[in-house]
Amino acid sequence: MSSIAAELSAPSHVRPCIVGAFVDTLDPEDSAAVKGTLGRPRTAAKIWRVLSRRGMSASTSQVRIHARRDCNCTKAGHQYDAPKEDTAA
Repeated sequence: MSSIAAELSAPSHVRPCIVGAFVDTLDPEDSAAVKGTLGRPRTAAKIWRVLSRRGMSASTSQVRIHARRDCNCTKAGHQYDAPKEDTAA
């Protein structure tokens, strides 16, 4: 049996929240659209409605928590923002 200290200091696998995990399953265009909308004021309910119709089982509160970046996604290394377009040609 290992010590409590050893168990607590061992790295743990952190998964993204339910919203982040669902967004990661979307095609790149839809994922970028959701990520680009997340930071806008008063959009959590709209994002929830759109994603719920596509099978996401999260609540509006979970979308708000994800949008505030108060979920596990930060620890899991989730990319919140839409990737910037490469303007160098």
